[in-house]
Amino acid sequence: MSKTIIAIIVIIIVMGLGYWVYQSTLAPEEEVISEGSKDCVNNDDCVVFGKTGDCNCGCYNKDNLPSETGGECFCAAPTSCKCVNGKCEGVFEKDQAVLSEEEEEEEAVPEKEVPKEEEKEPAPTITQITFLEKLAADPSWSPDGSKIVFLGLEKDQMKGGLYMISNDGTGLTSIGPWERDHLSNPSWSPVGNKVVAYGERENTGLFLVDLDEDWAKRVQLTTQKVEHASWSPDGNKIAYNVYNEDKSFSSIWVMNADGNGKTQLTTDENDFCTGPSFSYDGSKIVYLKGFTTTMPGEKPKEAINEIWVMNSDGSNKHMIYVPGDGMQLIRERAWNKNNKIIFTKHQYQRAPQIWVINSDGTNPQCILDPEEGGIPTAIYDDAVWDNSGTKIAVTKVILSDESWQVATFSWEE
Repeated sequence: MSKTIIAIIVIIIVMGLGYWVYQSTLAPEEEVISEGSKDCVNNDDCVVFGKTGDCNCGCYNKDNLPSETGGECFCAAPTSCKCVNGKCEGVFEKDQAVLSEEEEEEEAVPEKEVPKEEEKEPAPTITQITFLEKLAADPSWSPDGSKIVFLGLEKDQMKGGLYMISNDGTGLTSIGPWERDHLSNPSWSPVGNKVVAYGERENTGLFLVDLDEDWAKRVQLTTQKVEHASWSPDGNKIAYNVYNEDKSFSSIWVMNADGNGKTQLTTDENDFCTGPSFSYDGSKIVYLKGFTTTMPGEKPKEAINEIWVMNSDGSNKHMIYVPGDGMQLIRERAWNKNNKIIFTKHQYQRAPQIWVINSDGTNPQCILDPEEGGIPTAIYDDAVWDNSGTKIAVTKVILSDESWQVATFSWEE
């Protein structure tokens, strides 16, 4: 079909709609009654004639009444009369009563209030602080929030090392060598200048790195196959999860900051447990129960897990969150001083979202949804609080070039 014909059809439709709208705005035509056939001009011209049961009862022009009512017949005499379009018509008590009731009901029913749309919290402002050609991930805040330590990686992830940077993106500093056998998931002590991170390959286990000392003086705290270390608020304890050889099982452990006093808090009876993080007062630990995967968009059958809380001695284990539609990831320092637990929520064929939940399991809410404004340009993971509990550091994955960078944003309820 040609563009000319389409244009003509559109014009016809528009003209037709315009004529219909114009006609709908016109006042309805009043019934035209000739002067000779009018009974009345106003209500005073009409009177009630006869009574109920009399023939010819009804409303008539006062100057043109029937000579008599005639015999008895089924006739209802009106209560009053009125002039309608030149004709005298009766008004009955029932009609008046119904009319009065309707008027009263109309007056009694208040106007419905139009519910106000709930105001959405504005999306947080994300500030990217690294711009590396390498990959940057796993951020962790210094005690005063002025710096962040993170993992740097080659794009093929074969080599890596730890970096430190100021929270404004300045002062990038390398910590230790750039090597294949690097440390990952650094966690900065909340009270000192020490970082704990885990190694794989030849250097399996947790290592303690003193940022004021030479890299060679790092201390190996455990040789177990571990991940996700988290400090207690006083810096005296470290919680972490330990895998078996093929990573088919994981349990939560805790030890002293010097590597002594290793204690297992969950067993095979408690299922696959990872991602421990101390509460702000150190009395509890939040953790994940169930298998996890870090690949966005994947749907392995195991990738449905739960968020649990227990006392720091392993007692009183209880579930606080089980959405049943995805997988949660918790990193170190997930629990802030306002008892808000932060986590990343992964759902099938959706961009990961950053969520917070009260430590008792109430009020789960999404605080960062990359898809809120349409197709996302970046996704976010590895969310961790600073010590103030108002700033969050994340790994930002830029989708256009698949680079990873460290970013921060503020959030308060």
